[in-house]
Amino acid sequence: MLLAGYACSDESHPEKLIDTTTNMEIDMLPFGNISENGESIVWPTDSSSWSIVGFNEAYRNAIAHDLGSSTLRIATPASMIYLKMIAVYDRPEARRKKDSVDIFYTIQNYDRVATKLVSGSRKRYQLALEETEGDLLLANALIAGNDIRQMAEKNTPNRILEILKVETESASRCEIAHELRACLDGNFTRARAVLRMLKQGVEGIKRL
Repeated sequence: MLLAGYACSDESHPEKLIDTTTNMEIDMLPFGNISENGESIVWPTDSSSWSIVGFNEAYRNAIAHDLGSSTLRIATPASMIYLKMIAVYDRPEARRKKDSVDIFYTIQNYDRVATKLVSGSRKRYQLALEETEGDLLLANALIAGNDIRQMAEKNTPNRILEILKVETESASRCEIAHELRACLDGNFTRARAVLRMLKQGVEGIKRL
């Protein structure tokens, strides 16, 4: 049964809905207790396995927006970065380009959102800019990594660090780094510098 005001855009993908008022596409992805192992769900239409790593953290740390009759929970920028990183490696061919570009966009604009959402962010940015010699993009990556570490639970930081280790050290399997290079005018060294700083933040070497 569909929610009122929504239509299914593709019968083979019941998770993909269309808001009939705005025509916006919405994905309804289940998670939580329906997972047998806490890390994945089996999709009923094709029996494929979908990762739900990080979904619980994203939900618990979401920003609550009161709509009067209901509450809308909005994932934080930090949640979006690590969910999209996991998505790239969960279904690399389908998600590599789009999610990698979204990761870069979120890091690039992290200061614009973080300073409004988190108290004390201006002080954090002063420290991060000192650490990165005034490089705002790297400072954004460092703070985003710190935020991911603070909100993640159980094995999620290890999963992210495994991905970032590949992205910053592998000669060929660095899917995200190659896509970030395109966002940085072909500068692969710069792309990896951003991911190394994100990794440093997740490791908690510099707590901001």
